[in-house]
Amino acid sequence: MDKNLSLFIKSLESLNETIDGASINEAGFQAHGWNQVHLTKEQVSYVISNQISKLKSYGDKEVTKGFSTAINSHIEKIDLLNTNSKSYFNNNASHLLHSVPGILLTLQVIFSDIDYELFSYENIKDKKLLPRGLAVRLRSTKANLDKIDESSGSLKEKIDIINEAHEAAESLPTDLASLQEAKRELTALISAANTELNSTKKELSSLKEETPKFR
Repeated sequence: MDKNLSLFIKSLESLNETIDGASINEAGFQAHGWNQVHLTKEQVSYVISNQISKLKSYGDKEVTKGFSTAINSHIEKIDLLNTNSKSYFNNNASHLLHSVPGILLTLQVIFSDIDYELFSYENIKDKKLLPRGLAVRLRSTKANLDKIDESSGSLKEKIDIINEAHEAAESLPTDLASLQEAKRELTALISAANTELNSTKKELSSLKEETPKFR
């Protein structure tokens, strides 16, 4: 296990021993008034012990650069919490009113940073920390999503073709009308040309008949 991670776990274990050893009303902090945190000493201990178990499960995997950068500061804060808790985490109402929120808030911030660095999805995937069954399901889900993404591209092309066909269909009546008008104009031109041609033929025939014949 990483040296700094091991030191951090030891600091948490020391703090947890202080919490467990404190003499606190079993009914919880709220026994001292409505303005106290509505938890018990055991529940604060659970928060710490659960994090310790999670960190131990990380094992010998390589820690992130962000973890290595921040861990010394986190250890110092946990050690300071431990020192203060030995003096102020007790069955004194005024002490509990300030010490309990201080402990919980500090732990929340530190644990959030640790979880982000060590237990983000990308990190636990790379370190193979996911349970085997879950890892298989995630890979299967990712493969299905990739297939959907691929098929969506083909579907988009089909939709574009359909839209183009609709646009062509909508303009079809206008195109047919244009063709029909052009056909009428062409027919009229051909008729006029035929008429002109027949007239010309008649004139040529008349001229031919009027022209004197020479032997």
